[in-house]
Parts: sequence; structure tokens; C-alpha cells
Amino acid sequence: MEGKRFDAAINTAGRIKLVVEVLKGQVERLISIGGMGVYRGLIAGPPSGTALPIPIPEDAPLHTDPTVNKFYHNVYLGERTVMEGHENGYFRATVLRYPAIYGPRAVPPVEWYWVKRILDGRKQLILPGGGMTLVQRGYAQNLAHAVILSLENDRASGQIYNAGDERSLTIKAIIDIIADALGHQWEQINVPIDSAPQANPYGIFSHSLLDLSKIKSELGYRDIVGVGEATRKTALWLKDNPPPDQELAQAFDYAEEDRIIQSQ
Repeated sequence: MEGKRFDAAINTAGRIKLVVEVLKGQVERLISIGGMGVYRGLIAGPPSGTALPIPIPEDAPLHTDPTVNKFYHNVYLGERTVMEGHENGYFRATVLRYPAIYGPRAVPPVEWYWVKRILDGRKQLILPGGGMTLVQRGYAQNLAHAVILSLENDRASGQIYNAGDERSLTIKAIIDIIADALGHQWEQINVPIDSAPQANPYGIFSHSLLDLSKIKSELGYRDIVGVGEATRKTALWLKDNPPPDQELAQAFDYAEEDRIIQSQ
């Protein structure tokens, strides 16, 4: 990087504290991609006791305490490093807090949890809490649109934004769209959340909607692809492009699922 200078950099790979050291003074604009897990109380697993407003605004409590969750505390520290670089004049920075990404080539391919079950001929499907949990997702093309808006609008300089789909679906609605796209019918088995398999995707313990009013009002964000169409496209792509066997491998313990179903 020595002796080089760039108009903009987009960091999606983590390690942002190291990236800032490399880029400071060598780039005009920095877009840093973080995650919604930075919000305190919004982590996979049983409720932590931290009350979060729904939808979650950018000024909600963050993981400032490393003893609660070290990984997301590091995400918080990364955001602070980016903003301090902005304040010190190293570059003009914007942080985008992503939800779970879905779409072609998304990692991890969360919708594979349901697509593989269909391809494997599973007829019964466990629905924790009736599948009524609302989850925040972000279709890859929509999130890329948020990045472009952040680059093109000077108002984004020095700001942190939630990013994701404008519309959200319940787990049940996601499942129904995927089944329809692949011509499948489920027998859906409702079970209490605390008795469901722990490998369920997107977390199952609480709603996780982000407040997108800031990025919509300041940058004019709107979904490029609607959530229904995006979910169908993802299901069809995964059917034709199965991920490696190790992806979400722990999520396909059919014997355990059958045991839970039989106990209902």
C-alpha cells in the first residue's frame, strides 16, 4: 500500500482495526461493514435480560462490556476505531450494520436449512413457537445498494446506519415461500421454543427487526428486490447450487428432530 492512494475502500472482511492502520491517510472514503450483533441483548440463545426496542434504532445499547460477549464487543471496538479515524481526519467513514445476508453465494447459506430438507424429502418440519418470530434479513443486492448510497452521498460521512430489507417475514412466511418455490408441502409441527433444536437458523428466541428510518430518510434507501421475490430466488439458486456438505452440517440431525416430533 505504500505510496498508493484511493478514492474509496469498502471493508467487508472484519479485522477493521488493522485495516484502519493500513488505510489511514491513503483513502478518501471508508465504508465499514459491521453487524447487528453489536446490539446488546441481540445474540443467538435464550434472552439475555437486556430489553431492546423493536425495531432496534442505531442508538440502542451496544456490547460495550467484553465479559458479556467478547466477539461482539470486538465488533463494537471496531466501529469505534473507524469513527475515531473519521474524527481524526484519516478518511471520511461510514459504518453499516448488516443483518444476516441471504441470496446467491451468501455465507452461511441460512436458507439451505429448509431447502436441503425439501431435497431430502422431509415431510415434517418443526416450527419453534409456531414460526411467528420476525427476523431481520438483508438480500445481498439490497445491501449492496446501501453501500453504493453510502459512497455517493456526502451526508453519510461520519454516520452509522442499520441496513437490511425494508420488509421482514416471520420464520413461517420464509418457510412457506421456499416450499412454494420448490413445489413442496410441509406438515408443520409447532413446538415450544425451549424444546426446539438449537441449530435453528436466524435465532428463534426473539424478534430481531432493525429500524431503517435513518438510512431511508438520509440516503433514500429502498429495497431493490422485494423480500418475497428475494426469498424465492435464493431457494431456487440453492437448489441448483448446493453448498458443501459441511455448511450448517450440525443443523440436519433428523433423528433428533423425529424424536422431538414424536414427543409432541
